[in-house]
Amino acid sequence: MDRSSPPTPDSASAAQSYSEAVRIFREGRPAEAEPYIRKAVELDPDRTLYRTNLGKVLMNQNRYEEALPWLQEAAASGDSEAMGYTGECLNRLKRFEEGEGFLRRAKELGAPDRNFSFFLGKSLYGQRRFEEALPWFQEASTSGDLEAMRMAGTALDKLERLEEAEQWYFPAAQAGDTTAMVYLSALKVDLGHLEEALDWAQRAARSGNPEGNTNAGMILVKLKRYREAHDWLRPAADAGTPTAAYNLGLVLEDKLGLPEQAEHYFRVSAEGGYDRGMSAYGEALVRKGLFQEAKPWLEKAVKQGWPRAGVALGEALIALGEGDMAENWLEWSWGKGRKRAALVLGRHLSDEGRFLEAEHWLNRAREAGLSNAEAGLGIALLKQDKPDEALPLLRNAAKHADWEAMRHLVLTLRQRGEADEADHWYGLLPPEHKAAVDDSRLG
Repeated sequence: MDRSSPPTPDSASAAQSYSEAVRIFREGRPAEAEPYIRKAVELDPDRTLYRTNLGKVLMNQNRYEEALPWLQEAAASGDSEAMGYTGECLNRLKRFEEGEGFLRRAKELGAPDRNFSFFLGKSLYGQRRFEEALPWFQEASTSGDLEAMRMAGTALDKLERLEEAEQWYFPAAQAGDTTAMVYLSALKVDLGHLEEALDWAQRAARSGNPEGNTNAGMILVKLKRYREAHDWLRPAADAGTPTAAYNLGLVLEDKLGLPEQAEHYFRVSAEGGYDRGMSAYGEALVRKGLFQEAKPWLEKAVKQGWPRAGVALGEALIALGEGDMAENWLEWSWGKGRKRAALVLGRHLSDEGRFLEAEHWLNRAREAGLSNAEAGLGIALLKQDKPDEALPLLRNAAKHADWEAMRHLVLTLRQRGEADEADHWYGLLPPEHKAAVDDSRLG
């Protein structure tokens, strides 16, 4: 390939500058092509082709906001190619509905570029119009475009037509599209074919796609092959892949009993911007009592919409004396389906002496199936002089060795003159809790 230095833009005609820009661009050097295509536009500003290609050069450098006005100017002349690339630029800016309009006009004008069918599919997919997107991806794939095949599979996946999706993922994966391998692996998991799923994930990983490592690790966890899961996840985690680091942290913490190593990988994931990694790292810090350090990570996670982080953030804020804000996040987390939020909120309200509110939340926690809510609910009822309602709850909690519940149970039974049962429970208490009962301290 001729890599001799091109003439400088200042000494070149518009056509020469454009020719050099095309040559350099085709060699994969868009930044170096840019001054030549800009010179061509400067020398011949009315040439639609030059403005269109300046937009394409800027798009190739991910400078979509800069590319858009050049493409729109070219499209205004009625050029179908400029319209198509304007649509794709809008897609890249996630302005899918606008992109659709330009791409439909390009197709109506008979634009021959098959990429425009693919781009139109992306516009519709970005609007979650998967059924409409599908035929455009399928049309684009007829030339053997692997990304179009994969996106056809993804649209079918979204439509829950899994067996059809598999038929589109498979040829793309077979042809070497590593992302298709990852998606096919995930689909095989959904279909319950774990060994086949593992094979495709490992193929993707061996081809250099770190999401393949992540999928392989997660599948191996399902297969209870934890050490192998660790070995597949670690290379991607050490390379900084947030999802791999998070899942490796889970394996280390939950399956291999190595919480300190887990915390390291949770931090790697958090620093990579993964909401679950931020939550897990924040939770690890909360468990260590490092509430101030945990707070910013958990705030980032909840702002990304991860509900579990709201519970740990609530705990951290309570410990930092920011109870009002804690209540807001705990209620948000409960609304997103996190049952434990009701338990944490109920205990906080009880500690604040707001026993009626505490009863409401602890009752919700109990109804949600959290048996450890019974002690707190029983105590909140006692504080409202409702011993008949409280005692069955305290008995159940005491049966599970909840010492605080047992202390309150002993004292309540003694107050009611039920000495035999009180002595039974008192005899089960550890010495320090017996001392608390003897001193009538119900801490």
